[in-house]
Amino acid sequence: MTAGKVSLEPAQFWVDKWEVEQELQRPLDAELNAMHRMTRIRQLYQGHFLEHCGDKPWALNARHALRDRILRAIRAAAAVCESRRRWRDAAELYRSGLELDSLNEDLYRGLMVSHQQLGDYSEALQAYRRCREMLTRFLGVPPNSKTLALYHSVQELAHADVFAPAVSQP
Repeated sequence: MTAGKVSLEPAQFWVDKWEVEQELQRPLDAELNAMHRMTRIRQLYQGHFLEHCGDKPWALNARHALRDRILRAIRAAAAVCESRRRWRDAAELYRSGLELDSLNEDLYRGLMVSHQQLGDYSEALQAYRRCREMLTRFLGVPPNSKTLALYHSVQELAHADVFAPAVSQP
C-alpha cells in the first residue's frame, strides 16, 4: 500500500481483467481461429468491470474502455470470418457483441448481413426488429438510414426467394 492505494503483484495474483487485456493486446492473426480467440476473451470477461461497485467515474471509465476494446476485437474477428465466408461464426460473434452492448446498431447490421448471406432472411428481419425496439425504447430514436436500407434489401431478397419459380430437377 502506497499513498493510500493498494497495488497487486502480478506474480502473486491472477486477475481476469489482466488476462483479458493480455489477450486483447495480441495481434489478430488471420491464420488463427478468430472464433477461438473471442471465445477465450468472452470466457474471461464474465461481466462488466466492477459492475456491482457503483458508478464511480474511475470505475465507469475503466468499464467502458474495456468493453469498447472487446467490442472492437469482436468486430475485427467478425470481419475475418466474413472475409472467409464463415457467416455462422460471424453471426455468433455479432450476437456475442450484442450481449455486451444491446444498443450497438453496427453489430445489429453485421448480424443482419450474416443471416442474409446464410439465406436466413427471417433471422435477419428479427435482428432488425430487435434493433428497432431497443433503439426506440432506450434511446428514443429509430434505426439509421444504413440499417433501414439493409432491412429493405433483406425484405426484397426474402420476397424474391419466396416467389422465385421452382427449378425442376432432371
